[in-house]
Amino acid sequence: MTQVVTPPPEPSVKELIVRLSVTCSNVDAGEIISKVADPRLLLQDFRPAGLSLEWDIGALHWRRMGLRPFVRNEVPFLINNDGLLSALAAAVMFTHCRENASLAGPINIVEYGAGSGLFARYFLDALRELCRQQATDDYQRITYYVTDASPQTVRDWVERGLFADHDGRVIAAICHAEQIPSLTTVEGQTLSLPRLRAAFCNYLLDVLPCAVVRRGDGNLEELNVRTYLTADSGLLAEHTRLSGNEILALVHSDTPADRAKLEDLMVLFDYETRFLPVTRTIPYSEEAMAWGGDAQNVVLNYGAFALLEHTATLLDEAGFMLVNDYGATEKTEQAHHGVSQRFGVTSAIGINFPLLEHFALSRQLQVHVPPGDAQRSIHTRLLTRRSLPATEQLFHARFAAESINAFDAPAQQARAVISSGHYGEALDHYRAAIEQQPRNWRLLGEIAEFILFSIQDAPAALELAQRAVALNPNLSAWLWNILGDALWVMERPADAHTAYQEAQRIDPDDPRTQLNLAYTLLQQANPSAALNAIAKGLAYDKTGVYRERLLTKQQHILASLTATAGREQQQALRRLSRLQTSTTKNDS
Repeated sequence: MTQVVTPPPEPSVKELIVRLSVTCSNVDAGEIISKVADPRLLLQDFRPAGLSLEWDIGALHWRRMGLRPFVRNEVPFLINNDGLLSALAAAVMFTHCRENASLAGPINIVEYGAGSGLFARYFLDALRELCRQQATDDYQRITYYVTDASPQTVRDWVERGLFADHDGRVIAAICHAEQIPSLTTVEGQTLSLPRLRAAFCNYLLDVLPCAVVRRGDGNLEELNVRTYLTADSGLLAEHTRLSGNEILALVHSDTPADRAKLEDLMVLFDYETRFLPVTRTIPYSEEAMAWGGDAQNVVLNYGAFALLEHTATLLDEAGFMLVNDYGATEKTEQAHHGVSQRFGVTSAIGINFPLLEHFALSRQLQVHVPPGDAQRSIHTRLLTRRSLPATEQLFHARFAAESINAFDAPAQQARAVISSGHYGEALDHYRAAIEQQPRNWRLLGEIAEFILFSIQDAPAALELAQRAVALNPNLSAWLWNILGDALWVMERPADAHTAYQEAQRIDPDDPRTQLNLAYTLLQQANPSAALNAIAKGLAYDKTGVYRERLLTKQQHILASLTATAGREQQQALRRLSRLQTSTTKNDS
């Protein structure tokens, strides 16, 4: 007979409180909470967003690293530097020169924050060709001031001969936005910008000083950022052996070399944001708030506006400014662009284009917006001192979203059909794409890679890769790798090795380059160097894209070494056996 077990009765709440010793002290709950400390180490208390630790480290990175952020693809630069934007701007400039052909004398152009310098080079290439075709002397009258706030960037341009093909037309100089019109060459010579016909700002205005402001209880407030060091001990151990106090010492150091050590530690930072009363003078803040009206927050790119205002005083009567950047194009959107975006180590805040347009109009500048501009990820504005009908008409035609999309469409169509194996159709689309953009190095490289690996026509791929490298020899390890791959397939290993070495010079941390070097070094009977290249590739391949191929090649080399060692051992044993046999015979 089964015995029924009766479960014990559930304890009452009163019994639970007694059992668990749940008692309440006389201490106020607020006092208890006040004794709880944030486990994170405070690195920097609230600072305006555009003056915060993150922003400061990014600005230092620009000054120190020169062209390396572009070489490593840390920052988006293809959209400005593949040749298309340069060609469009050159067409506008040429039309402008023809529209103002009666103006004699030099044609002075400045580009601020030129970064990679490729926009300037391809702009001058395109303008020179237009002038040659139309038999005009406009190119010969041009002086192009290509500038950047980073001394290292300007030195890189000069040392790599980026503008050697336009000798006499280009002056490379250091220029800080707050010091316009003063310039400094790498030799230390101080110059002053002359009267300007044109000024270009490409993806520059978003990294200049900025504030996010609002009205709070009748007072002006701005967005502030507080920076902590993460309390995650595991994450800290993965990235650094420095103690929290040692990191804090770097934050408070005035030595750039110390501050630079923080770049690799930014992944360990935590942030808090808060609107606080303004305690500093923010240029144009009252004007911005009056414009903002009922807007909750206003993104005030005051560094950008100051640059535009200074430049406007340098423009001659027929002069213009061309701006290309990202940000809000509608007043209702601008609050959403008030958060800084990280590009590698650097930070940027999108441009408040509606406020920029208000700002320009109030300074007697005319603002021109191309059709469909809001549909694009990067936005373009033409600012002029007076009406320039022909220039404006061509600007609207070339920079319209429909026109830009037409340039991009053939390549996009080619990519769409490749996945389905329609290689012939892809070639037709690529042919149409390159006919529209014959000097687009990125597109040439893409087509060369497709032809090499999918069509398997190495000679054609090599010729296209050579053209691409000629257009951009200094800033793309990717192009040199494609060139090397074509040479390797054509059984020219020594030349392929040379190409891979150039890729390594441009970007020593590129895993694809290290993988390719492993092949050529092994072909040169240097397995130790090949294994060293693979070790570097594995260390640099943080996303794991090349990991499987690197490990496969590593196993192949190790197996080859083992086999070689086995053969050598067998050879040694045979030698010993023969010597012993010979000795035995002689003894007998």
